[in-house]
Amino acid sequence: MCSAPDSSSTAGPSRPVGQRVGLFAIPGIALGVGAALIAWRHRFDGLYGQDPFAYYAYAVGPLRESLAHGRPLPPLYWPPGYPLLIIVVASLIGTTPFAGQVVSLLAGAAVPTLTAWLAWEVIGKSQDDIWTPALAGLLAG
Repeated sequence: MCSAPDSSSTAGPSRPVGQRVGLFAIPGIALGVGAALIAWRHRFDGLYGQDPFAYYAYAVGPLRESLAHGRPLPPLYWPPGYPLLIIVVASLIGTTPFAGQVVSLLAGAAVPTLTAWLAWEVIGKSQDDIWTPALAGLLAG
């Protein structure tokens, strides 16, 4: 006869989701707030190098035009994800380079949190280990 596995053999009770989310979000929030303060203090627009300027010009130019008229996306030699996010943010805060900066800051701040969550799924969940994924998130930030 089959019986349920003995719960005393597990590493301990599973951590509540809220506890994991809170712990995993700390590095991302710290990184995001720190980067935002640096950007604000030094008046950095978030665009450096040629790629972000090309993405921004594509987003507020041909991409916005094609979306407004229901046409297919115009060709670009890079993936359209970043320009599409710029359009979404620009529709909320206005068509300025600040929209690109917001997208970049949010994406960068999400890296430690998403890394910790991925480490939880790969390593921590099976062992009910919350600290290894949290450390992975801190190291990613």
